[in-house]
Amino acid sequence: MRHAATVWIRGLLRLAGMVGLVLVLVLALGGTALAGENRPAQEPIPLDRLCVRGAVIDHEERPSTGWTITAMAYDASGMLDPTTARKVETDVHGTFIFDNLPPGLWNFTISAREGWEPVTADSFDVPIAYGNRDCQVIRFKMRRVVIVRVLKIDTDHNPLAGWTIRARPGPGNFFALPKEAVTGEDGIATFSLSPGMWIFTEVAPEGVVFDPVAPATGVQSLDVQPPGPYLLRFKNRLLPEDRGCIEVIKRDIPPEGSNQAPFGLPDWYIFVLRTDGSLAAEGFTDALGRIVFTDLPLGPYTVHEGAPPEGWEPAAPTSYQVVLTGPKCVQVEFYNRQSEPAFCIEGRKVDTNGRVGLPGWEITATPREPGGYTPPPVYTDGTGRFRIDFPMNDYRIPGATYQVCEVVPDGWLPQGPTCQWVTLPEQPGACVRLEQDFENQQVGRQPVDPPDPPAPPGCSAVHVVRAGEGLFAIGRMYGKSPQEMLSANPWVRKQYRWYLYRGQRVCIP
Repeated sequence: MRHAATVWIRGLLRLAGMVGLVLVLVLALGGTALAGENRPAQEPIPLDRLCVRGAVIDHEERPSTGWTITAMAYDASGMLDPTTARKVETDVHGTFIFDNLPPGLWNFTISAREGWEPVTADSFDVPIAYGNRDCQVIRFKMRRVVIVRVLKIDTDHNPLAGWTIRARPGPGNFFALPKEAVTGEDGIATFSLSPGMWIFTEVAPEGVVFDPVAPATGVQSLDVQPPGPYLLRFKNRLLPEDRGCIEVIKRDIPPEGSNQAPFGLPDWYIFVLRTDGSLAAEGFTDALGRIVFTDLPLGPYTVHEGAPPEGWEPAAPTSYQVVLTGPKCVQVEFYNRQSEPAFCIEGRKVDTNGRVGLPGWEITATPREPGGYTPPPVYTDGTGRFRIDFPMNDYRIPGATYQVCEVVPDGWLPQGPTCQWVTLPEQPGACVRLEQDFENQQVGRQPVDPPDPPAPPGCSAVHVVRAGEGLFAIGRMYGKSPQEMLSANPWVRKQYRWYLYRGQRVCIP
């Protein structure tokens, strides 16, 4: 018993000695610090990561290798500077990284490969700035495609240019969307299609009268499978007529005091109506702001420009009457000037798979108050971010409340709210940020179309828009002219390029 007590006391003394030694060391170290001696510096946490990392995946969301990604910075004038170009190859996991990028706006582009086409945008901009602890994250999604060429000829086997060939997905082809192509001087329209069943039809240029020869129905089906290519042929018997043409030029008015000449505006919607209000021709201006409508029957027409996008206002009449009397083109010019925005809304669109930004996603904003200012749709950038700008010179905008919504295309399932409410400030300033990101997940089948709703007053019917349908084409289905359709659905003029989107409801007068 006495021996056990002795051992216990010795243990306490030994423990006390160890505690004392620790206290001495702590005091010694503290004294050294108080004395001003230098201690080893701790490695700082990096505050600025000037880099972009990303990945390339296929349409089934699997890593895809063998791709070249190019990064190129914009210069002070807003043009891409080739001297800053950098290229990287995706690794075996389909990933890549650009490190030590100078701050500024950079463009990222994936190089094209035969047999593939982009599902998301293949080129987009990403701002690089200080203050990020990690790299910006981007992603490209690519799809395997097969080339299908459609040859259009007459009964003498002469190639026919200017014919529209339409390809729509057949049974079981869930991911695909309808496509159109126009035959060139060689009579060929070329499609890049995903594997699956496709149905092809032909549409003659306006005013052309024909009889189908082969196939007699004017419809062909094809099970498209790699590697291709495939060649289809439509043969028709034509009835010649006299024709004329209209040349339209769309110009940008420079600021007052500038010595610059008006410059052409590309990608501007132009359409031509007959005197009965039916559509004779439509299209978008080229890189020089020009479009030519050919093969028009002689007679009177009205030429219209589409509603200006956000930031533009007309500087001249938006329609002109013309009369075609011969083969010489009649020229029409439209003018617009730029107006600066003052208010804005920001947000982001992400994929549930990794929460990576989705580029090219359409976002709309609708005012809560009737008669409020409605901005045109915008599209997300390379990192899934979007910004809706509002002009300064509209009293309806300060303090207004908007419902901001994403437009969900076929093949995607929302994983959160598709609309959010946001209120603009009373004075111009910083952008208003949405409370949460829009989020979607890709699915392998198209949703079932909802039943048609009952017709409201003033409408004989209500048509629920399906993928690929346009306002005037819907009107032709019901025997209504373009002017009747526009009068019954004036809201279409505020849509980007007058596009219709799946699920929207169109009034049939």
